[in-house]
Amino acid sequence: MDTSLDIVRKKLTQQRHKLWLPPFTPKDDNDQNAANQAMHSLAVEFAESLEMAIELVASNLKKLQSHALAKVEARARVTFEGRLLGDGRSIIVSFPQTDLGSKVRKTIEQTLQVPRVEIICSGRAIQDNRSLQQQSILPDVKRSSSRHLKVLLLASGHSCEGHPDDEAAAVVVEEERLRLAVVVVQIREAAARLTRDGFGDLELTDAKTGALVPVPPLARTALITAILLHVKGRDLLRDDHGDTAEAGAVASLPFLSESDAAFAQCRSLGAGVLVDKIDNFCQLQLDLVWAYVRLGNLDHLSDAERRLTISGERLMARTDPRFLEKLHNAALQNRTLPPAAVPLARFFLLRGISAQCRVQQSKEDTDGSMGAKLGPVDETRALEAAQKDLERAALFLKSLRVKDSSVLGLMELGATRVQATATLRKAEGHPDIAQNFWLDAQRQRREQKRSRHEQSKLGQTVDGSFIDLEKRKTLTDLYGVTHDLAVASLRQTNNDMNAALDWIQKNGNNNSNNQGTNTENTETVMVDVDEVALVTLVSMGVSQSDAKAALQSCGNDVNEALLLVTSSPHAEEEVPPPDAEEDAPVITEASENMCAEKEHGTEIGDEERLEMERRRKEEEEAATYNEARNLIEAELGSALRRRDLEDEVAGSSLHHEVFILSQFGYSS
Repeated sequence: MDTSLDIVRKKLTQQRHKLWLPPFTPKDDNDQNAANQAMHSLAVEFAESLEMAIELVASNLKKLQSHALAKVEARARVTFEGRLLGDGRSIIVSFPQTDLGSKVRKTIEQTLQVPRVEIICSGRAIQDNRSLQQQSILPDVKRSSSRHLKVLLLASGHSCEGHPDDEAAAVVVEEERLRLAVVVVQIREAAARLTRDGFGDLELTDAKTGALVPVPPLARTALITAILLHVKGRDLLRDDHGDTAEAGAVASLPFLSESDAAFAQCRSLGAGVLVDKIDNFCQLQLDLVWAYVRLGNLDHLSDAERRLTISGERLMARTDPRFLEKLHNAALQNRTLPPAAVPLARFFLLRGISAQCRVQQSKEDTDGSMGAKLGPVDETRALEAAQKDLERAALFLKSLRVKDSSVLGLMELGATRVQATATLRKAEGHPDIAQNFWLDAQRQRREQKRSRHEQSKLGQTVDGSFIDLEKRKTLTDLYGVTHDLAVASLRQTNNDMNAALDWIQKNGNNNSNNQGTNTENTETVMVDVDEVALVTLVSMGVSQSDAKAALQSCGNDVNEALLLVTSSPHAEEEVPPPDAEEDAPVITEASENMCAEKEHGTEIGDEERLEMERRRKEEEEAATYNEARNLIEAELGSALRRRDLEDEVAGSSLHHEVFILSQFGYSS
């Protein structure tokens, strides 16, 4: 026989009333009376239809509501299990998913009695001003791996019972935390300023070709922020901080986690494809796992495995299986491996360590609470996979060594130690070949810098790609098209050569009539003037500005430049010397040329005067640019000045990797 509670429950189910939602629960603190009235009206309705006392129905409805609310709260709660770095204290706390990060942080600080704590969850710092739900932190019931969410707690001070030394130490640690927080803010603000002010030479460049890579405008700030934060975090991770390896990892995690969040923002702003392509994101995943390894705990094993899966997929997608086999065979023959083997060696090392840690955690997980219990067969397979990865990592790390004497030889040519190591790996350890590689690389970098400058001045096509320099050169050299017309055609046709030729046929005449009237999008690329050719023309009586302009137009061909100058409508005009000395202008190259022309008695026409004024403005803008750039570099430190970030991976010393590998019983 059903009880009164069962009867009321069936009635609720039939009418589909949800007692855990408004109007039966208050929307806010001021809505409690309305919720009570709704519950009373429902009790009256049920009492009449069920022929029961109102008091009994109301009591049963209250019990059912309390039970429903408890279930809802349990389903939307997040239970954190964290370990405080430094003293090893652990804590297990539970919060509603709607709680702000600030409430979570303050509760943990009060429980552990520390002035300040940073909470790292899945490689990211929990933000104060957003709820756990807004930060995509799943409740306990929706996580299959474990009923507790593992977090890392970074304390910025300790509870001091009035001891002077402890108080001083806490102040120092707190000051360091604030300093790092300020650096993060500076990097974000500087990245925003770079985007706002249009610092074009900070576009991404392809490491192989040196060509500019277009970035969606909305994602530009986030992408620059992500890269700069990653560089800062990597520097801290690789440097030795304090007496333990743990210190460097602790210092790097805030920057690495902020970088990961910035990359996630890039995806949401339309740059997901670009993020997947660039090496920085893949390297960030490995660096975060490396930080976990240096911390020496299993709390973040699941997140480490997830990041290794991401980086592994990208590395293997870019690596031909035959190339991987070739690397393995070369290592067996004790040959020096190329830089491409560095991220692979790190990946195999970290994946092997992760597999061994998973087996270790499975053995310690006697009740299955960690969600990591492996069967005998799975445990054997995991150990075999770990052994295979660690053996391959040891083999690769051994073959990535280079002789220190060869490194010093390249450093005498101007290379840094990192660049020298990377170059020797490219040359398979041969010092003579490495020296040639280094000199060729320097010439190539200068050429790439010139090409990037030229490419940035040409601008972008309609679809946002940079104008193809080779196609522009083909149009001007092979088809005889003017520079401006070639650039305009490629811009309008998104670098489609056939379409560009069609566009020129249809629009060539109209465009030629408008040349020189619109320089905003078709700026002429300035060619470096040959000094000998310039002196030759000036000695023939040509003004310095005319000589420079002609040489730039004719690619430093003296004969063609002379023909161009003599055919100019102003060439034969005679100009009387100036009557009065003008006020001294700003000392720039353009103004010096103007003075030189006055001394030689050469007429300054309207077009030439406009050209010199344009050049003067460009030089003033360049000076302003350099001043702003120096200010930003001072704020960002080495992160922005370092041009060859790819060499940091290719030329890594790998000392830390070798040391960690030795702790697992493998030598390299």
